[in-house]
Amino acid sequence: MTLRPAATPLDGDLGRWLPSPDGGRVLRRLYSTALNQQVARACAALVHSVDRRQATRIEALLPALADSDWTTPELAHAHFVGSADERRALTTARRAVAQLEQIAAGPPPPLQLTTTGHNPPPWVEYALDRFVDDQRRNDSLSVELESVTPEPATLDGARNALTRLADSWPEMSRITETLVREVRWTKGSARASSSATLTQTYGAVFLRADLTRPVVLYELLVHEATHLELIARMAVDKLLTNGSVRAPSPFRPVARPLTRVLHATLVAARLAEAMRRYRPETARERDLLRQRTKQFTDDLAIGLATLTEHGRWTTIGNEFFVDLQRAAR
Repeated sequence: MTLRPAATPLDGDLGRWLPSPDGGRVLRRLYSTALNQQVARACAALVHSVDRRQATRIEALLPALADSDWTTPELAHAHFVGSADERRALTTARRAVAQLEQIAAGPPPPLQLTTTGHNPPPWVEYALDRFVDDQRRNDSLSVELESVTPEPATLDGARNALTRLADSWPEMSRITETLVREVRWTKGSARASSSATLTQTYGAVFLRADLTRPVVLYELLVHEATHLELIARMAVDKLLTNGSVRAPSPFRPVARPLTRVLHATLVAARLAEAMRRYRPETARERDLLRQRTKQFTDDLAIGLATLTEHGRWTTIGNEFFVDLQRAAR
């Protein structure tokens, strides 16, 4: 999804490895405006012949959505998946209208730590299926995942992690609070990923419910918020002109498209910095931070070397990569 053909005030931030808080909000606004308008138009077309009153209701929303400040994972799912599903198209459209009206009415709510996992909506089931399929296809892992209700210790750990992030790295904290709309909780096979995000459910972060240690949740929140940010960045400017070329990647034993290598490299850079900033409270945390900092620094070196050798950059992409290299020194 391309968000704009011309320059915006965000361009200066796109050339930085970490955007300013204002840059994060502009990213959210650009991405949300494009997605919400496309969902609204698709919904109006779907209901036009069966419910003219509903179509008029949607069309009346379009002016307010021309500068949307936020969107939801369910609307992302409606855009990328739901409106093309003939069995659910009308239901998707009617649910989407209610959310679009909420968006048009006011500012975004705070980041939500979801407290129930029973009877998840279709967009959650879709995301879990995609995560399982990705691990089976790319890592040859037979995994299972399901949506669950978190225990109080999990929610307390997540709140503690968000507080730690705000204290230790305010810039990254504001980006996380800006781009993450809700956290959902999963359980499954031991080898399943600890966390995940998905473009088709943009704004949602999925975390394993058995993880309660703030230092671990702190790491995972930074990891997934970085993915959300880069998805929005690359919808504004693709950064790489050869993103489909496959090459060695951090975190994975097999070659990956360079777009994914870029994702992994930026995540490694952010996590190495996050580990350096975290203030451990126990010797166990201190040992874990030392190990993780080394791992992410090594992963970052692999990613930078791969991108230096294989990456072909846009003008903004080159500025971004130079800034990332500078930050890694």
